Amino acid sequence: MTRHTDPSGTIPAAGPAPSEEGVGYRPPTSQLYFLALLGAALLVAFWLVFSWALPVERDPQTLVRGMRGPSHENWQKAHTLAELLRSPHHAALRADAALCRELASILDEQFRTEQFRAAPDDPVQTRFRVYLCRALGEFRVPDGLPSLLQAAEVSAHSGCPEVQCAALEALAVLASNVGPSAFQNDPRALSVLRDASGPGQDAGESDGSARIASTATFTLGVVGGPAATQRLTELLADRRPNVRYNAATGLARHGEMAALPVLLEMLDADNFLSLDGPSDAGAPTHYRELVTHNAVRAITRLAPVVPPEDGNALSEALARLHNAPALPARLRLAVEAAQIELHAAHGSPRGSAGGL
Repeated sequence: MTRHTDPSGTIPAAGPAPSEEGVGYRPPTSQLYFLALLGAALLVAFWLVFSWALPVERDPQTLVRGMRGPSHENWQKAHTLAELLRSPHHAALRADAALCRELASILDEQFRTEQFRAAPDDPVQTRFRVYLCRALGEFRVPDGLPSLLQAAEVSAHSGCPEVQCAALEALAVLASNVGPSAFQNDPRALSVLRDASGPGQDAGESDGSARIASTATFTLGVVGGPAATQRLTELLADRRPNVRYNAATGLARHGEMAALPVLLEMLDADNFLSLDGPSDAGAPTHYRELVTHNAVRAITRLAPVVPPEDGNALSEALARLHNAPALPARLRLAVEAAQIELHAAHGSPRGSAGGL
């Protein structure tokens, strides 16, 4: 961050007045004004160039048709369309099966071009494919599912982790939008998610590979069903914390008590203080809060089916976390809400000092 110096600090605090015959001291006021004006001009110029570079077209059909030809602006069109689909004002657009199929065919074509075979990791085309995946995930129809599965498969084989991760994230969103049955009844979908969730546990594994496994595990939790539950149960023993934690919260989503030991690990107050996230997870404090918040939310979902003896263990873990001095206030409120849910399900547990 640039440090700004007070102009008055450049004026000597004491000393003789500058000689009229010599080179007198001139406060740098004019220089400061010039620099300020120059900075403002650069900001305006950047805004104008950036605004000019973005597509002004916001008609969905026109945007999709415009993606057919080769262009360095295609990723911007795909980004604009993804934002339109996410908007609550475009519910009808998310149900447009014909538009979804056309967009899916554009994504399919991306993996058949000579350019992809020559440079599968081209940064501009990679960005385009990422936003195509995100847009397809926003639909409320399952027509884009085969294309997203293909994107995940081809990207895995061609070494494009950004596109693979975007496809897996889009599959999670799509499963939430259209319901899990389309995935549970599709052997290919379950195979893609299972393969992406592991193994890759060697010490030299990249953050990108770990993120792919973590995202696939999260998507399995959204999908649910017998096959996904079996895989999630296996992943509870995974060495990678994010994979293990996503497996636990995914199982808790579907009322599976197998998640409890890992959820207790996530709730551990000492774990909250010592947990460090992967290099792409942002600040360590944010990562710790995210892990803890997800665990507390999972406990809230699991509360109605927790047996009394396990309810006591959960209540004690929540009480210890609630009393942790480093716990942020918003997390403390979430813990209190989970304590209320457990109390409603099992009554006041014994030995839960610090509870509500």
